[in-house]
Amino acid sequence: MRLRLREVLLGAMLLWACPAQSGPEDGFPLEDPQTERALFQGEASGAEIQGGWKVASGGLYLAQPVRDRWNYWLANGEFSDGMIRARVQLGSRPDFTLLLRARIDEDERNALSGYGISIEGDDLVLYRWDDGVVRPMGPRQTIEGLLDRNALEVVAYQIGPQLLANIYDPQTLELLATTVIRDAAHVRGQIGIRAFQKQDTDTRLTHLSIQPSGPFQADPTLFGSERLVRVHAADMPKMPTDLAEAILFEQDNEVVLLTDPTGLERIRRAQITPVAVSSEIPWWAVDEEYRLWRNAAPVRTQRGFRLDLSYKDHRMVEALLRGYHQRYPDITRLETLGTTGQGRAILALRITDNPGDDEDEPMVLLNGSHHGNELLSIDYALDAVRMLLEERDHNPQIDRWVRELDIWVVPLVNPDGNHMFTTISRAGGRKNIRDTNNNGRQDPWDGVDLNRNYPFRWGSLGEKGSKSWRNHGQYRGPQAGSEPETQAMMALARQYHPAAVISWHTNATILLSPYTIDNVDNPDPDEAWTIAEQMVEAAGIQPNRKPYRVRRKLYSVDGTDQDWHRFAHGSVAFIVEGSHRRPDDPEVRAASIAGARPLLTTLLDRILDGPTLSGVVVDNRGRPLPAEITIDEIQNNAGEVWTARPLDGRFDRLLPEPGTYTVRAKLDGYRETSQTIRIVGREEVQLTLKRAR
Repeated sequence: MRLRLREVLLGAMLLWACPAQSGPEDGFPLEDPQTERALFQGEASGAEIQGGWKVASGGLYLAQPVRDRWNYWLANGEFSDGMIRARVQLGSRPDFTLLLRARIDEDERNALSGYGISIEGDDLVLYRWDDGVVRPMGPRQTIEGLLDRNALEVVAYQIGPQLLANIYDPQTLELLATTVIRDAAHVRGQIGIRAFQKQDTDTRLTHLSIQPSGPFQADPTLFGSERLVRVHAADMPKMPTDLAEAILFEQDNEVVLLTDPTGLERIRRAQITPVAVSSEIPWWAVDEEYRLWRNAAPVRTQRGFRLDLSYKDHRMVEALLRGYHQRYPDITRLETLGTTGQGRAILALRITDNPGDDEDEPMVLLNGSHHGNELLSIDYALDAVRMLLEERDHNPQIDRWVRELDIWVVPLVNPDGNHMFTTISRAGGRKNIRDTNNNGRQDPWDGVDLNRNYPFRWGSLGEKGSKSWRNHGQYRGPQAGSEPETQAMMALARQYHPAAVISWHTNATILLSPYTIDNVDNPDPDEAWTIAEQMVEAAGIQPNRKPYRVRRKLYSVDGTDQDWHRFAHGSVAFIVEGSHRRPDDPEVRAASIAGARPLLTTLLDRILDGPTLSGVVVDNRGRPLPAEITIDEIQNNAGEVWTARPLDGRFDRLLPEPGTYTVRAKLDGYRETSQTIRIVGREEVQLTLKRAR
């Protein structure tokens, strides 16, 4: 006798409530050819396909994967409610997903939306896709002995927002795992399969069928495995004891706690109606120290401020920079370099002995948090501010840096991304918050990776070095230099032509020396690499028991600030990938910051101690000229044109070693001039250009 779908679903629910048992079960969903419609019928053709799919021995498999793309096969037709059955023959390395209610953006073949029941090794995971952004719907379940089996059968029931999936051994009918979720984001779509590119070709889809039911209407819903819940404080006596211990804080007669979907269900069953529930979990919900200090004023010390109390958001950074400027007005100037897409200020603290004047001094640019979720990078930059200001009076070395250098510190290049991460959702924050899908919301997957947005060789490596897919974490943006944060940093560099740049990131214990992009030849000899080796030698072993290492790249990348600074102005520009990411322990955090400090101090000394060639280019009336500067003994190999800065005609070139160098200046409409000089430390020259007849 045929079972109606409601009876099948009820049986599956009862089965989910009982422990798995070996052998045939009454609750096993028997196939019914009269009501089930086959979607895979031994052919590789489908409505939507990405990747090379083939059929052999009655099974569909991924023969030729497409790199950096979802590889999927979707059957013809759309499906909403009912039962879905799939059987998969297992090879040695299964990694596949049964796709439900799937949709593909016609303009972006990687923008997959829908649900997925995944087998990854011996784990079962449920996922949800939104325009290609994938997140788990709950914890992983390990299926004991999965890799010893020949095949699996997945039976899923999707009725409105309810999705229940049972995993069986199709030979013994043994129930291996069950998972259930509620999610109403996607109403209907196609059924199919996704395969990871490293899956073996022996893992194959051998059966796919559906037993339809009726549709339902979609609405926004919660997803993920965490819930941030607000309840009335008056309801706390009814709260289960263990959940009451998960309270984060109480404010305005409301209590905020962090739990999971099961905890939320228990709260509701305790007759408590939540004021609000969110599945987007911000940083403040998981970091108690930050939650304690995020709304507090900076804590003053004798010479400055406490920087070790917690990680920092954009408001805390602004308060600290303003506080330092107020305490050290004679050697600092607070500058707004620009504003973000959300209207937040991009702040820089200029540190030098005459901060109100553009003196004839080498400029040094220090910055942190191009990626707003890399909170420790902000602390690296603020430590530089603390050291330069608080230790100057009793340290002649630091006093010399402040007197003879023009140092600009931008601790937070990406305030919008930082706000997303700390205040809205930890799922975002690497990028800024450009509304890339134009839906009027700040989604965690919105934004542009600022350190893929700089103009030098922007997007030249295709999908290898950055991404054109707007939801990817390394989305390069609609065009080179499109973002206000990138534009602000570039405008500062164009004005002052930094002699050296440090851009702090986390975490690999690596010092990246330019050029980091593939297939770009460095100058010969390469003074940046020589200086980088001196810096890491000074830093020594880090708290993670590793030394910093000099590398050209961590992986293929294009559009970085480091490469642009090097190409545009000849800056000795380094990316410092710190020793840790976001350590919870304040002592580890402090040790990581202290361990990175010699990288900076060595670089500052190297600029002033040389060998360094500095100078100005003027006309015969003493007016500055932005002439091209070359050195005969150094060969540029990437088409670089390095000039004196228009502001005052100044240029600074760090050299690989002491020696005799011939420097040349040329500019259209003027006669080229040169000067040969022996350089051991830092030497200053003046090059005067006369107009050509």
